[in-house]
Amino acid sequence: MEFSIQLAHQYTATMLIIIFMYSTIMWFVFSDDVKKIQNNFLQFMLRLEMILSSLILFLGIGVLIMEPSWFDHDLIILKIILGVAAVGAIHISSIKTKRFAESEGSKNDRKKINIFRALAIMLMLTVFTLGMRIQTIADCKGSDLRECHFK
Repeated sequence: MEFSIQLAHQYTATMLIIIFMYSTIMWFVFSDDVKKIQNNFLQFMLRLEMILSSLILFLGIGVLIMEPSWFDHDLIILKIILGVAAVGAIHISSIKTKRFAESEGSKNDRKKINIFRALAIMLMLTVFTLGMRIQTIADCKGSDLRECHFK
């Protein structure tokens, strides 16, 4: 297997989804107890979310620069918009979660974090699915469509 920026983008997206899911599960389980939210592992996961989400944004830009043929697909603009919204939702939820742990936020703050975390998950999974769909369409162009449906 040969390294490509597209492959790095896919692996980073997968890692981000897994890490964000784990930290969200930890948040939902422990959000009632501020002492548990303040643990080092969750703080590490929040930092990792911020780093990976920033990295995925730069890798996505790199993929578009290195392979402009992605712009031939109609769904790419939607994927870009949703991807930027997902990165924004991840950053907002991570920052709000850190602030909540530091200042022992209110129930209202907890509800907002829950909404942002759920929104970020929905956006990430939609962007990931759109990317796979666009890639499948690109792989099937010029080939027998029956073969593509049976892969």
